[in-house]
Amino acid sequence: MNLLIGGVRAPSAVANFRASAPSTNQVRFNWDSTPGATTYQLLTASATPASLSAGVAAVLGAGATEYIDTLTPNTFS
Repeated sequence: MNLLIGGVRAPSAVANFRASAPSTNQVRFNWDSTPGATTYQLLTASATPASLSAGVAAVLGAGATEYIDTLTPNTFS
């Protein structure tokens, strides 16, 4: 018996991921688009004294190359 398993190959990781602060309450994330990507998930993690929390900050479409996070004072991005 021959068994062939095939499927779509996952796109590579984004390149040139970077962050900047355009203002005192914003963080801008930029990256180069990745051929074959259909969505981008921007994941966050913040350490607090008692725990580590993580989550999905945003799910962006295939053409996205930027996300701006507006912060509340005394929080993390």
